[in-house]
Amino acid sequence: MKMLRRVLRSVPIDLLDKRSAIGVAARKRREELIDHCGGAEAVSPAQVILIDTAVKTELIVRAAEDYILRQETLVVDHGLLPVVMQRQQLADSLCRMLEKIGLDRKAREVTSLHDYLAERSKQTEPVQPAGGGGGDETVPEMRHNASESR
Repeated sequence: MKMLRRVLRSVPIDLLDKRSAIGVAARKRREELIDHCGGAEAVSPAQVILIDTAVKTELIVRAAEDYILRQETLVVDHGLLPVVMQRQQLADSLCRMLEKIGLDRKAREVTSLHDYLAERSKQTEPVQPAGGGGGDETVPEMRHNASESR
């Protein structure tokens, strides 16, 4: 929690070290949400913004939850700690973002087997030499020079 608080205070979330535990978790969640929406090719720029914001909000909600659960009591002066209400607002916001992104998994666009095989056969066709492939492709001047040097 201390590390997350320090990171969130000192570094913009976009600049999180992607090798840190928090950065790895954020990147993994982002990839999961993009896959959930049908893959990178199917995601609109607006969805990418929502996904990135949802990932950041989830980090903050988890940090708040960790902080709350470490408190000896959640009640102060006959009311809840303000952080409990703030965490709930963030969690509600996260739910709305996830609803906008879409709760139902979308399948990726997959090419048919026929199209895949046709594309693959195009890639593996042998390339014909530039001269038509009928024999000696040596430039005539080079043949002439080679016979003179003997």
